[in-house]
Amino acid sequence: MKNKLYLHAFGFPAIVLVLIIFAEIFEDSSLFPFPPALIPLIIAGGYVCYDTLVTIWRSRKITAGILVVLALIGCVYTGEYHEGAEIAFMMLLGEALEHFAVERTQLTVNLLIRNASSDAGQTIQTGEGGHAGRLADRFSVFFLPLILTIGIVVWLTTRDIRRLMSIFVIACPCSLMLSSPTAVLTCIGNAAKKNILLANGEIVEQCGNIHSVEFDHEKQLYIADNGLTLGASGDADVIFTKNSESSLPYALALTKKARTIIWENILIFAFAVNLTGILLSGLGLLGPVPGALIHNTSSICVVLNSLRLLRWEPKISQ
Repeated sequence: MKNKLYLHAFGFPAIVLVLIIFAEIFEDSSLFPFPPALIPLIIAGGYVCYDTLVTIWRSRKITAGILVVLALIGCVYTGEYHEGAEIAFMMLLGEALEHFAVERTQLTVNLLIRNASSDAGQTIQTGEGGHAGRLADRFSVFFLPLILTIGIVVWLTTRDIRRLMSIFVIACPCSLMLSSPTAVLTCIGNAAKKNILLANGEIVEQCGNIHSVEFDHEKQLYIADNGLTLGASGDADVIFTKNSESSLPYALALTKKARTIIWENILIFAFAVNLTGILLSGLGLLGPVPGALIHNTSSICVVLNSLRLLRWEPKISQ
């Protein structure tokens, strides 16, 4: 199973890397009637462009992925085929690392949930949800026009297409889109280890926003100030499959930590890191390939920061 996961995640990026090395070796060779870097650029860049355009067609809206497509077009326009191939490789590798980490976490969480929910009869949705997730969605609507405006201003003032390409590569908001789902996923998995079932991201967000609870003796449930119900009953919003004195404080502490992790992901890794990269690119201090590296780094940091939550335990449980 692990070998299939590795192959699925990293097989294609590995092939592209081999082609880039091959192109570098035969760069000055007369073996090809064209620059050999065009081979990995067409294969990797073509895939990135195809995947982006298919996503746009299916969603019927322009996504921020078009920024990478524009950067790759810029590489072709300027004849920087090696750079274009390296950018495409970086994007593929970053996506592979993200998918691998999330899939491994998903497998772990699914196992924990199956063990915890055998008697609860509740469906768990380990995906997006919550106010922070909706905030990211709302921001993405304005994000693309904002970045395009910044790009136009930089182009008009510098006439440097490489700066434009760097901005577009860094600005693709993968880290922002990962900020909430990865934290929600690991929070649900951590809760399942303690026999606490959180149905979805909306429940995680609401539970983390609880300020006070009262116990309803008639219903045998805790009722929070925001209307959320918690307890051993299968009708509760947050279910304790093995009710104990620590279940309630653990659920409250864990979901508050999840909210903190989400905002760390958004403010530090999605905004601060990428904004710094965009500013450096606009000043001509950062090229497209290092920009792609920063883009990937911010996304991986989001995933790693969220993974901390899977093993986190509040002091009250000690």
